[in-house]
Amino acid sequence: MIRFQENTAQFMDEFVRRHTEFEQLIDQGRFAEVNPRLLSMIDAVLPGFAFRLIRTESGKKIHLELTTTLDPLKRILAFYFCSRLPETLRSRWCFDFCHPAFKGSFTQDGITWSPAEIQVIPSFDNKRHRLNLLVEKNPKFKGLREEDCFMILYMMLSDALGETAVDAYLGSIQFLDKVGRLTHRGKTRVSLLELGAVLQEECKKRGWIDPQDIVFIAENYTRRTKKLQLRQDITEGISFCLPLLNEEGEPAEKQRSTALLRACQAGYYSVVVPTAPSLPKNEKIAQRETVEKEVNRILSEHHGGMLINAALGNAHGYVDFLVYDPASLKAVQTWAAADSRLEVLEIH
Repeated sequence: MIRFQENTAQFMDEFVRRHTEFEQLIDQGRFAEVNPRLLSMIDAVLPGFAFRLIRTESGKKIHLELTTTLDPLKRILAFYFCSRLPETLRSRWCFDFCHPAFKGSFTQDGITWSPAEIQVIPSFDNKRHRLNLLVEKNPKFKGLREEDCFMILYMMLSDALGETAVDAYLGSIQFLDKVGRLTHRGKTRVSLLELGAVLQEECKKRGWIDPQDIVFIAENYTRRTKKLQLRQDITEGISFCLPLLNEEGEPAEKQRSTALLRACQAGYYSVVVPTAPSLPKNEKIAQRETVEKEVNRILSEHHGGMLINAALGNAHGYVDFLVYDPASLKAVQTWAAADSRLEVLEIH
């Protein structure tokens, strides 16, 4: 049953009724009383999702941040959920589908880490669109295992740049004892507090996508096969959620993303475009792109899902999408039924 849109709407309706209660408790610092109540509400829509509540230093907004690190499907579902926060509450509340750039300090094991005290020398790989960093080994890193140093730095970078910007652009990281020496060789040293502005300016100069405009990160992929069977003939594509695609045909215990999708009561479908194996690649792409545009238009009009994978196969083209309500699925199926070549396939 597809109910993700309905479940999200029910959450938002209840949140509208109870937000004043939550705000009063948070104003009194009683987060421990708010968390279990919100968890119960969120779990009905996004089962198993962790979250945290954060009050900004200005005190003007309360952030509800869903934990979606390194899980593209969680991020996609969380994005839709967060986007449905009613406009009337947005001056007071912000729902985050991943960690935003707070540029704050954090404390771990009794040590407080501030972005102003971590010095880095950034360089930019124009070919790979990557930000590489030389990082001065602050005295606070002394005695920590290498993996702990990288973990702390990743957390601080996510807080300085925003988690999506880090996932999109972070390349190599190298710790050095004395970054200061390199500044004499014409390399610019900045703190993590300044790094976001540097990245944004370099993106503008180089024609890269502004970090603030990135929502999801697509991945290109290729496969080698001569098969012609449905879903087994895929040779290349671009996907926002490769784990979901890669789970097809695997035993149920290995289909973690598929299980999450079912738990959240969203659907996973594909519009199949049959193509002759001998058809030139550019014509295959053109036929698939025509379908992509229509499916995207329908889902956008209904706020009922999103495209997550566009693929070419030896004998088929595929436009895979998530769908959040029955009406959106019905609209796609009705449109596809007008073309006898097309098939709407549920992916299990």
